[in-house]
Amino acid sequence: MTTGHTAAALPAETGLPGRAVTATMALPDGTPSPHGYGCLQQSRVVQCVAVWTRSKENTAACFEKAIIATGEGLRA
Repeated sequence: MTTGHTAAALPAETGLPGRAVTATMALPDGTPSPHGYGCLQQSRVVQCVAVWTRSKENTAACFEKAIIATGEGLRA
């Protein structure tokens, strides 16, 4: 189950239009798993990134690295 979807800003470094959200998933044993999800668009190509870890800080850091790298790849 995923709850608490909240719009999130994309890092400026992505350099592409897109959207992102954060949420918290609950694992079957009830353990919360913070989740970050976002998509970038370059012309007709849309690339999405999803990251989840056991802490909000780790999820945010991993998502930021992944979405920036995705933006760099789409611009190349």
